[in-house]
Amino acid sequence: VPFLIDTRADVTVIPETNWPRLWTLEEAPRVGGVRGFQSDKFIPRATAVHSSPPIKLRWKSSNPIWVEQWPLSEPRMTVLLELLDHELQQGHIEPSTSPWNTPVFVTPKRSGEGFRLLHDLREVNKKIQPIGPVQTLLPANSMIPEGQPCAVLEIEDCFFSIPLCEEDKEQFAFSVMFLNGQRPNLRFQWKVLLQSMVNSPTICQVTVDRALVPIWHTDPTATIVQYMDDILIATPSAGQIDRLVTTLSQTLKASEKRGPCVTFLGVQITNSYVTPQQIKIPWSIKTLHDMQQLVGSLQWIQNIVLIPPEVMSLLYDLLKGKHPWEQKALTPEASNSLDFFEQQISSSTLARWNPGIPLDLYVHFTEGGGVEALSWGKPSHVFSPGVECLGNLIMKGRKLALNHLGIEPAKIYLPFRKQFPILSVAMSEHLALALVGFAGEIQYATKPPWTELLAIVDIDLPPKVMDRPLPGPTSEEQWRCVKMTDHTLSVQQLEASALVLACGLFTKEHLNIVTDSMFVAKLCLAMARPGVAASTTAVMIEEALLSREGTVSVIHVNSHNPIKGFFQTGNDKADATAKGLWTLRDAHQLHETLHIGAKALARKCGIITDNGPNFVSKSIQTFASKWNITLVHGIPHNSTGQAIVERANQTLKAKLEVLAKAEGFANVVPPGDQACLLATAMLALNQFPRGDETKSPAQKHWAVQSLEEGPPVTIRNELGEWEQGWQLVLTGRGYAAVEKEGKIKWCPLKSIKPELRDKTNEN
Repeated sequence: VPFLIDTRADVTVIPETNWPRLWTLEEAPRVGGVRGFQSDKFIPRATAVHSSPPIKLRWKSSNPIWVEQWPLSEPRMTVLLELLDHELQQGHIEPSTSPWNTPVFVTPKRSGEGFRLLHDLREVNKKIQPIGPVQTLLPANSMIPEGQPCAVLEIEDCFFSIPLCEEDKEQFAFSVMFLNGQRPNLRFQWKVLLQSMVNSPTICQVTVDRALVPIWHTDPTATIVQYMDDILIATPSAGQIDRLVTTLSQTLKASEKRGPCVTFLGVQITNSYVTPQQIKIPWSIKTLHDMQQLVGSLQWIQNIVLIPPEVMSLLYDLLKGKHPWEQKALTPEASNSLDFFEQQISSSTLARWNPGIPLDLYVHFTEGGGVEALSWGKPSHVFSPGVECLGNLIMKGRKLALNHLGIEPAKIYLPFRKQFPILSVAMSEHLALALVGFAGEIQYATKPPWTELLAIVDIDLPPKVMDRPLPGPTSEEQWRCVKMTDHTLSVQQLEASALVLACGLFTKEHLNIVTDSMFVAKLCLAMARPGVAASTTAVMIEEALLSREGTVSVIHVNSHNPIKGFFQTGNDKADATAKGLWTLRDAHQLHETLHIGAKALARKCGIITDNGPNFVSKSIQTFASKWNITLVHGIPHNSTGQAIVERANQTLKAKLEVLAKAEGFANVVPPGDQACLLATAMLALNQFPRGDETKSPAQKHWAVQSLEEGPPVTIRNELGEWEQGWQLVLTGRGYAAVEKEGKIKWCPLKSIKPELRDKTNEN
């Protein structure tokens, strides 16, 4: 660009023909030259702040997307036209003939005053190549130097002030449909950034950062924190604040907030302290969505309010669910956690960083995990040794100090007694990796003031799990089989329960436990040294080990290995005990994963007719409930239920074969004749008496009372005892009805026998 540079003046003159189109201009009354004011020979304008070109989007495909506009009610259509007219006057949209189209709609604002315009860009976002985050670390407000005055600027309509690239505008087009097709649709496209676009947050951060670059160069002593459209400025003096705020106000259209206490990113910042914003904790939790919102708001302030992980874990348990509308309610333990939160929020403060005081790192262990001053964390494994957790927390603390302050801690305090064994801690690979490159001083924990809520756990305990078996007692060489069930279908939970059951034997002596579970064996070996349990299974085993006075050795043996002796005997007894217990689980898994039908499940899993009630289809249940049919599966205490069903099926098949042969069907019955043939067979079997009987099966089934008094019988009750005084009412194929004192009872036919009376004694 050719222009004239006056090296001794503060004004540079550039011809308007050579002025970049993307650089905006500000009107000026006149421009002074070396010979005085010569407004007649120079362009009467001066440069504004350099405006960076719009960021171009990368598209996965150039094929247009057309999603029809949703129909809107007449009141909503009126509101939509008013909002579009406002956006058109603001220069945010323009008429369009784009081949792209996605729907728009309006929703009421949360305040209840007015509506807001929304654009559904879900299909468009699928076509955009994500840029990725450019600010991956949330600023820590406590790292602002203590004593420095602060000002907060909030950019007004930040997204609408950022233009879209000219080539990307047509992809954000939409239509306005009129009622009854009274006129052609109006077509518009956006000229500015939209919040619902996938790359909008990144583009907003980059654009604001470019505008702040000159400010950072003018005053290196200032601390400027920018997160999206919020800007925090802290300087050593109030005069610097005034100058920077004035400069930023000329560059960006932003609202200013000053005072002894300002709010930035939901945190109140005073001259010396940072306090969490007083939030109102909702106690009326009804759905999973309500619980998610509650935990999300509490996690936002967790880096300021010191909260042990075991308190948060009670709330995390309530987040388990599949649907947002799933019913949820606060447990008494969760309510106590919320009470603790309210107390902490009302009383917790965090001091701002004082550059004159060295930074120290304290690490302590609590019952539920590690807690440190800069952050908190929980173990990543089911059970993590204490030294491994210590190393992870030290590395995390050092990393956070470098990320937020750019310095290493001066001292690291370890939660040990000074005489802790060197071989188990100082030479541990986890601790060695955590302290690599650390040039500061290592101290042993002296309880700092802020750890009053933390119970220090002494991890210098004697080991309870040995790595090799030792001679131990036996229990009379007798086998005992104990059946345990778990409704969650967790095999690991059952294996751990078996180990806990074994730990209850010989609590004061050494115990050798043999298991075929690799999970349980490795978990117990990891518990040879104290650590942090992060699951219910690990906590259960840990409590069982701590309740013992003697040690334990866990031996792992693969199942069904040809090892002679008690190993093979134990496997055989376990298999015999568990035989048939996994049929239901296997059937559920096959049906959920492969969607196998009922017939294939019966063949694959060996499901017999007795197990049919466990697999009743939804269509059968719907039909039964529609017609008020009560499904009764078998007769209680009748082991011949399967034989009854099979015998009935055989009778029906035999009747169908006879009828098919009479009709001349040799091998296969045509589909058109199958329904008629089946109805004829059912009519013959149900509506006509069979053999010497005087009543048909249908008459017996629908009979409301017995016409003849039956003989006296004796029946066997549920306890296996024989009862007298019953009168036989009705018999069927495998079942019977008996009566005693007006009470009717159905029972298996094999549980009935004639009541024999001694006629000699009667005479």
